[in-house]
Amino acid sequence: MLRHLLFFFTTFLFIAGCGNNVSKEQRAVNEPSGKARLVFEKEMYNFGDIKEGDVVGKFIHFKNEGTAPLVLNKVIANCGCIDVKYPDRPVKPNETGKIEVIFDTNGFYGRQVKFLKIFSNDSSLTEKELMIFATIE
Repeated sequence: MLRHLLFFFTTFLFIAGCGNNVSKEQRAVNEPSGKARLVFEKEMYNFGDIKEGDVVGKFIHFKNEGTAPLVLNKVIANCGCIDVKYPDRPVKPNETGKIEVIFDTNGFYGRQVKFLKIFSNDSSLTEKELMIFATIE
C-alpha cells in the first residue's frame, strides 16, 4: 500500500513538472524584466507659416532609452484636423521610431496650437503630451 502511494505521488510530481516547458529565454521575451522609456527629440513642433487649405506633414522622432520594448498604445490629437500614424510594433531598447503627423489646415487661420497625447508602456510616465503649432495665412 505504501509503495502504491509513493508511486502515485512520484508520478504526480513528474507530470506536474512536465507542464512547465517554457525556456528561460521564452520567459524573458514574454515577461521583460526591464523598463521602457519614451524620449522625444523635443516636445514642441513648429509647422511654420503655411497657407490655409494646405495639408502638411511632419515626422516626430523618438527613442526607446529603456531596457525593455516600448509599445505606443495610442496617439490622439485634440483636433480632427490632425491625423497621426505611429508604429504598431514594439520599439526595441536603444532603437528609434517615428510618429507621422498630418495637419489639414482647411478652414483655419492665424496662429494654431494643437496637442498630441501619446500613451505608452513607458515605466515612468504612461502619457506624454506634445505641442504642434503653425501660423496659417
